[in-house]
Amino acid sequence: MRNEIGHEIMSLLVDDDRKEVTLYDVVFSFSVYVKVSQWWFREFEAAIDPDMTQEKYDSICWDEVQNVETIMLREILNKSLCDNDEWKAILGWVEEMQKNI
Repeated sequence: MRNEIGHEIMSLLVDDDRKEVTLYDVVFSFSVYVKVSQWWFREFEAAIDPDMTQEKYDSICWDEVQNVETIMLREILNKSLCDNDEWKAILGWVEEMQKNI
């Protein structure tokens, strides 16, 4: 799905015979990308940082780590879908989940 969204976006937009990409597809793909990015930073970037101590490592909330790409993609989603009821429902659900953590 990521490959279709990222590399075949024009085909998705103009080809009526292709399966429509849903908001769920985009959000699911984005969430997987965020998790992989967080894993990469935790397992590789932090491991080679000469200033990283065990104390610093243990104090980082890895679920909140973002890179430039995830920040930009999240902002694009927020701005382009701000009037979408399905998007608002997803954000509400995420907010509720975060309260329960």
